[in-house]
Amino acid sequence: MDDAERFDAVICATPPHQAAKILPTIPALNALSAQLAVWQYQPIVTVYLQYAAEIKLATPMLGLADAYSQWVFDRGVSHAQHGLIAVVISSEGLHSGLSHDELATAVQAELHQRLGLPDLVLRQQVISEKRATFACTPSLLRPDNKTDVAGLFLAGDFTADLAGQGRGEYPATLEGAVRSGVKAAQQCLQYLQR
Repeated sequence: MDDAERFDAVICATPPHQAAKILPTIPALNALSAQLAVWQYQPIVTVYLQYAAEIKLATPMLGLADAYSQWVFDRGVSHAQHGLIAVVISSEGLHSGLSHDELATAVQAELHQRLGLPDLVLRQQVISEKRATFACTPSLLRPDNKTDVAGLFLAGDFTADLAGQGRGEYPATLEGAVRSGVKAAQQCLQYLQR
């Protein structure tokens, strides 16, 4: 008995390093898989600092320059997690050589000095996503949403949104991912209406 499910169309919405592992099962996609397999990736590190519940930022989100901390979010505003501050650091940098404890301590000191947050943190957690984004290197060719297999489309921040040019207007961002998802859905609907 054949338990395989069959679909008229599929949108593959995985990170590029995962797509590179999935796609080789379809011979027509070997070149695409090989293209994605050699890409380089950058980490995103998030430092969570739990302060007393009454601690908040002046605005829900702040950007800092010349610091380990790049983006500072008040999770009390966005997630009703009062006193929880999340600091996001994109790509490799000086922070990459620090342990999680050292980085949390350095970020805490920055927030104390620059934003006047207390020197006392109740708890801390650092999460490092090692392959969070693809590296936007010069001349990086990005695949289109449409693949060489009829009815198979890609969606993700790594696809090209400038038709035929192999590049995108956005680097690895949420905005790029949304635009890619919409484009893949539109192409999929057009394919299904034929």
